[in-house]
Amino acid sequence: MTDDIVDALQDTYRMCPTQALPELPSTGMRVSRWRRAMTGLTQVMHHPRQTYILSLILTPMRARAWLGSSEIWSGPIRANTIRLTPPNRSPTWQTDTPFDFLLLTIPSQTIDRIAGSMAVEIHETLRTTFPLYVRDQAVFQYAQQMMAAGRNRNRWALHIADGLGLAMIAHLLAHYGDSGEGKLPTGLSPSCLRRVTKFIADHMTDDIHVSDLAIVAGLCESYFAHAFRASTGLPPHRFIMSQRIERARLLLASNGMSVSEVGLDCGFKDASHFARVFRAHAGVSPGSYRVSN
Repeated sequence: MTDDIVDALQDTYRMCPTQALPELPSTGMRVSRWRRAMTGLTQVMHHPRQTYILSLILTPMRARAWLGSSEIWSGPIRANTIRLTPPNRSPTWQTDTPFDFLLLTIPSQTIDRIAGSMAVEIHETLRTTFPLYVRDQAVFQYAQQMMAAGRNRNRWALHIADGLGLAMIAHLLAHYGDSGEGKLPTGLSPSCLRRVTKFIADHMTDDIHVSDLAIVAGLCESYFAHAFRASTGLPPHRFIMSQRIERARLLLASNGMSVSEVGLDCGFKDASHFARVFRAHAGVSPGSYRVSN
C-alpha cells in the first residue's frame, strides 16, 4: 500500500494493518484495519491531503483528538461509531488504550465526481456539520461487506468492494452532505438531550462552553448548536442561563442560603452579575423575589 496515511500509521505503530484493500478501481478508496492489544501512549498526525478519513471504531477506547490546535474530543469513544475528517484539517489523535478500528480514505475528487454541481456545498456541509463518533449501522454494514469481498481471491473481488464503497459514499452524502436548506433542523435524540442537560445541571458552578456540550453529545460544535436549538427552542448559552435562573428561583424560595451564596451556587461570578442577570429575566432583584416568595 502506498497511501501516505497508512504509511504514517505503520511508522507510528511499527506494525502493518491486520487487513487491507489496495486502491479500489473507480472510487480510489483504501480500506485497512488496525489493532493494538497493549496500552501505552500513541499519538498520530495524519498528513493533510485531498482525502477524507473515515474512522469506524470497532471496540471501546479512550482518546483525545485535535483539528489543528483545537481539541475536539477528550474521553471515551463508544464501539460501533464513526467519524469523518475532511481534507486539509491537520487531524491529530492520541490514545493510551488498546484499539481496533477500520480506516477508510475517500479522495475528495471522488466526492466531486459524484456530487457534480453540488460538490462545493456538500464539501462545506461535511466540513462543518458531520457529527463526531455517531452510530451509523449502514456504514458498518458496507465496510464489513467490503472487507469480506477483499478476502475473496476471485478477479471480481475489488470491483465488488468498489461498488460497496460507492454505495457507502452515496449514503454519507445523503445523510450528512445535505445542507438541509428549506428543512427544519434535526434535533438531538432524547438520550443525547438527557446527557447534555444532566451535564449542565451537574456543572452549574463551572464555565460551560458549547464545545463542552458538543463533546458530551458526540457532535461537532456547529451541528450540535443547531440540533440543540431544534430540540429546546433556545441556543445553548441561553438555555444554560435559563437553567441557572430557574435554579436560583428554587434556592431563593427555600431561604436556606444568602443571596450571594445562591448566585455563586448557580454559576455567577459575583453578586452584582447575579443581580443584573436575575433582574433581566425575572423582572425583580433576587432579594425582592425572595421576599415575595
